[in-house]
Amino acid sequence: MTEEKHSPGQQKKSEHEIAKSFDSISCGLCIYRIEGERLFPLFRNRAFYDIMGFSEENLLRLDHETQYLNIHPEDLENLKQKIGCLLQSGGAMEDTYRLWNDKRQEYH
Repeated sequence: MTEEKHSPGQQKKSEHEIAKSFDSISCGLCIYRIEGERLFPLFRNRAFYDIMGFSEENLLRLDHETQYLNIHPEDLENLKQKIGCLLQSGGAMEDTYRLWNDKRQEYH
């Protein structure tokens, strides 16, 4: 949406409707914004938190620390390299890596 076409109130309402739609998706979903060489989370749906099994401590950390939280140490460098390439050249990326699930006390 552009500022010229939508007032802040209309944009906020649209963002709320989009978030509501994404929250109804049963698979984990994260949306990030890229600025330069950094990623910023814009949205995570409820299924994301359920699938990841984050503890309350992790949920609080997510608001302040989002980079590579709970990723298996053996998978971390490869993921960082792929994301680095993505940030430099743009495009899309797909990867598989293990994440620690606090509730189940295991990697998935």
